[in-house]
Amino acid sequence: MSDVFISYARSTEAQARQIGEALSALGYGVWRDDELPAHRAYAEVIEERLRAAKAVVVVWSAEAAKSQWVRAEANMARQAGTLVQLRIDNVTPPLPFNEIQCADLRGWRGDEASPGWRKVTESVGALVRRPVAEPPPPQAGPAPPTPEKFSVALTPFTDPTGIAAGDDFASGLVAEIATALARFAVLNVVKAGPTSTARYFLEGSVQRSGARVRINVQLGDSGQGERVWAERFDGALEDPFALQDDVANRVAGRVEAAILTRETRRIASRPPESLTVHELWLRARETIRRAGLEQVDEIEALSERAVALDPAHAPALAMLACALGFRIAYAGAGADELDTRFADVVRRAMAAGADDPEVLVWVAEAYLLADRDMVVGQALVDRALQMNPGLVLAWDIAGNIRIQKGEYEEALTFYERFLHLDPVSPWRTYVWPSMAGCLVAMGRFDEAIPLAKEGLQIAPDNPWGAAILIAALAHSGQIDEARTVLARFDPRQAGVFRTNQFGPRLTDMIDEALTFSGWTALDQAGSSPSRR
Repeated sequence: MSDVFISYARSTEAQARQIGEALSALGYGVWRDDELPAHRAYAEVIEERLRAAKAVVVVWSAEAAKSQWVRAEANMARQAGTLVQLRIDNVTPPLPFNEIQCADLRGWRGDEASPGWRKVTESVGALVRRPVAEPPPPQAGPAPPTPEKFSVALTPFTDPTGIAAGDDFASGLVAEIATALARFAVLNVVKAGPTSTARYFLEGSVQRSGARVRINVQLGDSGQGERVWAERFDGALEDPFALQDDVANRVAGRVEAAILTRETRRIASRPPESLTVHELWLRARETIRRAGLEQVDEIEALSERAVALDPAHAPALAMLACALGFRIAYAGAGADELDTRFADVVRRAMAAGADDPEVLVWVAEAYLLADRDMVVGQALVDRALQMNPGLVLAWDIAGNIRIQKGEYEEALTFYERFLHLDPVSPWRTYVWPSMAGCLVAMGRFDEAIPLAKEGLQIAPDNPWGAAILIAALAHSGQIDEARTVLARFDPRQAGVFRTNQFGPRLTDMIDEALTFSGWTALDQAGSSPSRR
């Protein structure tokens, strides 16, 4: 078998061939899919070659970022620890690959001294030549389990200019951040000191200039000695308490997101059988971010395994409720057999986690997906926001519930609050299409189209995003482009059009857009829609 597998989109075949030839010249065995044998199934050979390769070089381009084949190949390599990625145009690799180092080969013409090419060859060389790990000695135990709470040591913020000396703004801000962090069930805040042994540390500085203040904050990994996240916040001191509250909630939400992303990566290559309850929940929570039809089985399996290990694990029960909610949404009218199971899982999640804001949020989302009592759903998410206003996800789902009620203008304010708290949240791929839906319902189609497209570029399996983009395009007169989007839509996901999640006005507009674009009205028997 070859050392190196090259994954690429068809439009960049020439560049992929050049990269392959350059690696071959260095002595590596290289395989591309133009070497497929005529007598074997395409998918079978691809998977065999992917698993055998010591390094998988993914050539990212605008087309590759949209290709489900390239994304699937990249994901297999990521999970196997063999991924080497590079880009040849201005595209940003889609999630979760944009969080991994990517060599820049834009304009590369074969220069061996190019920094981007050196990065590729160093990575390929390290993977191809890395020794096979020796089995651990008999006394070695399994990898230490991921803790259910991640400790964060919070240090006093510094004043590098000395202007704020004696000012209690900085100490008050640190106290507010400690309070905001403590609202997250997975975080444990400890005071930094010589005897503290926290997994992460949070430090920062406060600088004053007249009535303005600049706050720099960074999160570090104590064990690895690496910076995990850093951000700068600027504000005015007219209302220092309001500024402290706002910055504290923004910091806390981003710290929690950064830690969970990092901890999920730690376990990405481990088989589910080796994961603890908490690790299974982390994996399911990551998977739900790309919850198209293909991911629902995985979310449900991970959550069920976690619940089997701990029947009272509230976060896993809430995630399982969401998986069942997705099934009900996709099944549409044929979901009656799921009702009893859905109700039982929701009841157990609430009994075990009524004091955890994230559990309340995911149960509310499950209610929304399954089109259940949204008076209860709204009460749950509103209570979650009272308990933790820095919980970014809650603002998203609170907005979704307002859409379901037809309150599009108000929903838009919730999504704007979400983006204020964390404009680079990995969950933004759901928020952008939701904002686009509000804009469609308000007749602002030109504003809706780029938001919906951006969301689908990163999360192409999101059927709600596809429905909203089709509506925005069709109602703006771009029927041919709406048909193009429709042609890529998986009819197995057609059940989402039967749900009441869009609210009355947007639902009617989506129905009209589907008709404009060439689909007949969805029948009531639960079958897929037909094309004219």
